Amino acid sequence: ERSHVLDVSAIPMPIAAPATFQEYMEGGCELRFCLAIDFTSSNGDPRIPGTLHHQDPNQFNDYEETISSIGASIEHYSDECTVLGFGAKFNGVTQHVFQCGSQSSVQSVEGLMDAYKSMFQADLIMSGPTVFDPVLQFAAARAKKFQVSSF
Repeated sequence: ERSHVLDVSAIPMPIAAPATFQEYMEGGCELRFCLAIDFTSSNGDPRIPGTLHHQDPNQFNDYEETISSIGASIEHYSDECTVLGFGAKFNGVTQHVFQCGSQSSVQSVEGLMDAYKSMFQADLIMSGPTVFDPVLQFAAARAKKFQVSSF
């Protein structure tokens, strides 16, 4: 008796390679960059040389180097960026997510740096503890707001 079942397990099937980041971007994917900066006291006093947020007009601190490097890479793919901070105390209350700078979004590495540096002109007190959840919830809600369904 003949079987009418075709065994496809023996047939080699080509497997498509996963799309690259560049292919997603060329295919219309939009990137909306959200930067969150840790202003907890574990980063050290920004007035003291060698701490992560130390403000020196002659050289970048660790945060400025990171913001500059990542910002330069991302700005080719994202028209705007939201700059958030967490772990700082304002008026005696620790904030676990807050806007950095005067604008809700910025458009360049210079805008990222200006938003970051403006926080040291504000009534900011480095505090703690380090709590990521509110920043992650903000970013997730923002992503959901801009989500475009293709189905």
